[in-house]
Amino acid sequence: MNGDGDAGEAEGSLLIAGRDTRASPTPFGPSVASGIRCASLTEPKRPFALSNSDMKILSLDPSSTCTGYAVLLDDRRLLEAGKLRGKSGTAPMYRVLAMREELRGLLDEHKPDVVVIEMPLGRQHTRRQQKFSSMAVWAGAAWAIWAFVYDLREGSAVYPVDNTTWTRGVSKDLRQKEVWAEYGDQYDPDLDKGQDVSDAIKLALWWLKQKQRQDLLAAAWGK
Repeated sequence: MNGDGDAGEAEGSLLIAGRDTRASPTPFGPSVASGIRCASLTEPKRPFALSNSDMKILSLDPSSTCTGYAVLLDDRRLLEAGKLRGKSGTAPMYRVLAMREELRGLLDEHKPDVVVIEMPLGRQHTRRQQKFSSMAVWAGAAWAIWAFVYDLREGSAVYPVDNTTWTRGVSKDLRQKEVWAEYGDQYDPDLDKGQDVSDAIKLALWWLKQKQRQDLLAAAWGK
C-alpha cells in the first residue's frame, strides 16, 4: 500500500474483544455488520490445513500514515484485523514511531509464528508522471517497520513480499471484494475506505497459498 490510508475515515470507532480502539489500533472483529456476501468472488474457505496446525500469521500492509494488519490461522480463520495509525496530523517519522509501538503490542499479544510484510524490494514506478510522489516516504516507512519486526521477531519467521509480486493482475477493488465475500461477518468495507485492512488480509491469504504449493511440491518430491 503506497497511498494515504486516512482518507474519509473516522479514527477509533471500533471495538473488538474489549479493546478500546480509540487508543489504536482500530480492528475489525466478529461484531461488524456483514452486508451482502458474494461467495462467487472468493476461493474455497478451507482448502486444507498446512502441516503446521494452527500456525498463526500476522500480515502487514505498511505506509507512512496507516498500516493495515491481519492475524489469521493457517486454516484461513481471521482472528483480528485493523489499522495502526499513530497520531493523525503528525509528521510521517513520528507516525511510524507510534505505529511501531502499536505493532509491539500486537506481537506481544498474538506471538505469531510468521510475519508477512509488503515491501518495495525492487524498482518502483509511479503512475503520476511529472508530479510529486509519496513513494519514497512510503518505502522508508515500510523498511522501518520491517526492521522493527525483524529485531523483535523472537522465533517468528519474517517474510518480506514485494509489493508488485503478490498484487499482480488483481486490482485493490477486487481484492477488497474477495475479502468481503469470505469474511463478510467480520469485515465491513465501509470502515476500510483506504483498503488497508483488506490488503493485509489478502496478503496473508496469498502467502498461505504459496506455502501450500511449496508443501505439495515438497511432498511430491519426498522432501
